[in-house]
Amino acid sequence: MHTFRKYSLLIWLVVFFYQPLLGQQKQLYIANDDHTDYFWTADDVTYRNAFINQLDYYIGLMETQNDTLPFEFQHRYNCDNSLWVYEYEKAKSAADFDRLVDKLKSGHITVPFNPLVPVYGGQNAEIALRGMYYGGYLERRYGIDIDLAVMMENQTLPLGINSLWAGAGAKYSWKGVCSCASPDLDFQNRKNEMYYSVGRDGNGVLMKWYDLITNQHLGGYAECRYPNEAITDLSEKCNTPKYPFHVAGAFGYGWDDLENYLDFFPQRARQNTNATQQVIVSNEIDFFEKFVSEYHTSIPTQSVSFGNDWDLLVATMAKVSGDVKYSSARLRTAEAMATLVALKDTSFASDLLAAKELAWMSLGKYYDHDWTADGPVSSERAQFQRDMEANFTSYVDTLYSRASNALGDQIIHSGNAQRYYVFNPLSWTRTDVADIPYTGSLPVAVYDVETQKEVPTQFIHKSGVQYVRILASDIPPVGYKVYQLDLTLPTDLSLAISFTDSTYENNFFALSITPNGTITSFKDKRENRFEYNGGNALNDFQSGDPSSGSQVIWETPGPVSGTVSCNSNSPYPHTTEITFYRDIPRIDITNHIRHNPGNQTTTFNFPINVDNPVVWHEEIGAVIKAKLEANGGHYANQNARYDWQTANHFVHIGNESRGMTISNQGSHFFKLGNSTIEALDENSHEVKFLASGKVAYGSIGFNNQGGDTSFLYNYALQPHVGDFDQTASMKMAMEHQHPFATGIVGGGSDYPETSFSLLSISDPDVLLWALKPAEEGAANGVIARVWNQAEESNFTIDGTMPISSTMYTSHVETDISPASVLNGNLDETIGDQQMKTYRIFFQDSVITSTGFVGSPPSTHFRVQPNPARDVVKIYTKDIADGKLSMTLINNVGQQVRRSEVNYTRETLK
Repeated sequence: MHTFRKYSLLIWLVVFFYQPLLGQQKQLYIANDDHTDYFWTADDVTYRNAFINQLDYYIGLMETQNDTLPFEFQHRYNCDNSLWVYEYEKAKSAADFDRLVDKLKSGHITVPFNPLVPVYGGQNAEIALRGMYYGGYLERRYGIDIDLAVMMENQTLPLGINSLWAGAGAKYSWKGVCSCASPDLDFQNRKNEMYYSVGRDGNGVLMKWYDLITNQHLGGYAECRYPNEAITDLSEKCNTPKYPFHVAGAFGYGWDDLENYLDFFPQRARQNTNATQQVIVSNEIDFFEKFVSEYHTSIPTQSVSFGNDWDLLVATMAKVSGDVKYSSARLRTAEAMATLVALKDTSFASDLLAAKELAWMSLGKYYDHDWTADGPVSSERAQFQRDMEANFTSYVDTLYSRASNALGDQIIHSGNAQRYYVFNPLSWTRTDVADIPYTGSLPVAVYDVETQKEVPTQFIHKSGVQYVRILASDIPPVGYKVYQLDLTLPTDLSLAISFTDSTYENNFFALSITPNGTITSFKDKRENRFEYNGGNALNDFQSGDPSSGSQVIWETPGPVSGTVSCNSNSPYPHTTEITFYRDIPRIDITNHIRHNPGNQTTTFNFPINVDNPVVWHEEIGAVIKAKLEANGGHYANQNARYDWQTANHFVHIGNESRGMTISNQGSHFFKLGNSTIEALDENSHEVKFLASGKVAYGSIGFNNQGGDTSFLYNYALQPHVGDFDQTASMKMAMEHQHPFATGIVGGGSDYPETSFSLLSISDPDVLLWALKPAEEGAANGVIARVWNQAEESNFTIDGTMPISSTMYTSHVETDISPASVLNGNLDETIGDQQMKTYRIFFQDSVITSTGFVGSPPSTHFRVQPNPARDVVKIYTKDIADGKLSMTLINNVGQQVRRSEVNYTRETLK
């Protein structure tokens, strides 16, 4: 080893004295990891043991050898997902886990935010963030800053994930592909190989995505499978017209292996270091930091979507994937109710912490990239997916039920009449229907307790349960109104729907509906009966026979709503229910398929009659225009796949004069017109929502939908005059997918008898995206996530209970910096299209002396830069001797400003 040290010193002396003659020395980084092919290479139990054994091995190497090695040649290891650390923590002793934490802190082992190796195109924003929550737990509990997030092997990348990664705290990402599911794509001619990959809000990560040689060489997901070859390739890559940089990196050894126990990376780095190149054993982060320090003024920025590839596999178990999406919407309501309850009882749901942790990790596992039935353990994978969905849904349903009952028990109730609250989880006042489970005597009239006025009322049945359906008007944001049921005949006995000459009408629309549930005419009566079909059929199910089937006006039509129910066997047995509302300008559609479609691709088609159409849709973490970047859209001009687009809350199709918003709940993807893998049909006026099918590539995915025979797809239609309004479309979809919650008012003393609103947001374009008790418990504050649907804004969150203090946090709830409180309200700025997260303490919340319960003191703040800008705000805070020190650093590590402020306990809050 003494000879080795002399060898290293000799290299350094040669480089120091002769580098000016040789030219700038290349900096080449090689990183060891083992790519995780969960339930493809092995099952969960086998992988758990592989994670633990490999981490033990590499920790041992580091502890026994690193002290004898120069820093650049020391052993390092890179986990490709956080499940490695999660499983290690669950299985090992506290002392063993502390050894791993030491290596994470020192940078010798790296962990990213992603819970497994994900497909993000099939996820919505909140699902993706909850899957990353374990990273936030590591940061808060152990003071670890996680800077990396990756999406490997899959050939594409959605636009919005860049914003979510950055919001969670990631700065860097690298991507390597396999050229598997989309082998005809161009992987050799990327526009940029090093670039800031940013979302619509301008935030994102520094991305390394090299042209592909093979999946075991540069550009693949095992770039360093052959370290000597990788080093040669890196050296040849540097200082070329396509890659005019002298810093390059090759990451990943493991490929499809289950385990690897390697000790030769230091040797390979040493052997290949000479006067012209320095080879470093990398933790991946060091490569990015070096690159930024050298090239921060010349790194390009790219803000595009590359479409969907393996993401499409989630549609091969469409029923189970749909259940995950339905539960994610129900979670928003459950957490909002739980917030009100926990503000009065900080111990509420404390026994669900383990179930919650399991739910978040199960979400991350559900969207793992190995959605395929061709691996060695494929027979177990389908059940694994069902188990992960069940873990998540069980937690959501339990929280919802408990919060609903507890909230009712906290509301004051005078008298003996039956009373129910109607709760709105969204951040704006809204009017919609509310369904109250009721098994008592009839007839019943319902009154608004606050106004003492009768409200429109009727009876409906859903899944064999009888409900009182009311029109609940002006329900306040994140709040409720109370209604009383009286045993008397309702005054209003009018009907919300009428039927004349095969046309169904309400106050807003006139629709012609066929027996199999297609809409052959959709006229907006407010627009002089403008026809939105244009001779085509809406909700057209895979070219079924429109005349096949029967229909009835169902649900005991009354003054609130009326539903047309269509039963047909064409093309498969299915029921379509189309609901009209008397006072709500929205048509709701439920399609229930009662048949296993096999592997056939099935869609629900919506051609909209507008000239020169433009389609906007919610991807993951971004609302994007479905046109190529060259034509003013958000899809990459090259290296992208265009056949199926992500369908989250809504798709909008229209022009400057009018359009139609289609709320989507149940489908994960849609096809724009006749788009193909190679070409986006960006001028089409038709969207086709994917119901089921193996559309990724060849035979991969699950056969025959995993055997399921029942599928539910909910849509809603709302036409409008004028150009696309992103906020209006999102609000319409959110209202459709988040029905009012209802519950019995049991009688308590915490909340008012008639109505209550926890908070409101001053800017109507800034929408509350999540409201929940803090992850470690309600005593640690309320977490409020907001998403701005428009341009940069100064906004306030106005609390009914005054806000005493706030923190700006990452999306995984790690504190970043104090936020502004003015006159008892949060007073902040949010960027164009930006999502931000805050920790809020209301006046009567429980705050401990450290400001944080159950985790480390709040002196650990998350570094949260925007690497796409030349100067970024990186706050480091030291709380000592009555002073709060704050440092502003730019993205090459240079201190820009340092200031100190005196503080008291109150100002620190």
